[in-house]
Amino acid sequence: MTTKNNNMKAYEVQPGTKVRIIDKDPKVPPGAKQLDENDEVVILSLDGMHCNASDKEGNRVYMRAWTEVEIVETISS
Repeated sequence: MTTKNNNMKAYEVQPGTKVRIIDKDPKVPPGAKQLDENDEVVILSLDGMHCNASDKEGNRVYMRAWTEVEIVETISS
């Protein structure tokens, strides 16, 4: 029996999707707010080698585009 795997790279996620970071040590650009494993964010857009996202307080956050994430829910497209 095959189980559906919702794990993917942040750059593969559609904008408007809520994800949980599953990367053990997620990297962010210099000066950006640090993100941690299990943080939940909404992916906003891909910007070169980084993904723009929004945290639970509505703050803009950034992570490397290849950060491992798990889909929580699709909010909008």
